[in-house]
Amino acid sequence: MNENKQLPSVVVPWVIMALCLLYGVSPVDIIPDIPIVGQIDDLIIMLSGSLNLAQRYMERADSSLTSIVKVTKWIVIALGAIVILLLALFAVAIVNLFK
Repeated sequence: MNENKQLPSVVVPWVIMALCLLYGVSPVDIIPDIPIVGQIDDLIIMLSGSLNLAQRYMERADSSLTSIVKVTKWIVIALGAIVILLLALFAVAIVNLFK
């Protein structure tokens, strides 16, 4: 019965990582694939998926290392959201400039 409780905790991070990798190779993006700028969202999503998977496997090893990975994951997600919002604001400003 204990194995059934651990199954979702092991499978879910792998599914999230697979979805992040699928997003990385998918032609559908939040930011179109403009050189450098377009790869930012791919990098952020794949990095957060990798950190999520690493966090799951480090839970058994060391609690301080797990907390560092967890904080790093949330910093990457927060900074990624800020960068994406700033790029969207910049794009809107450029569109309004040339109206």
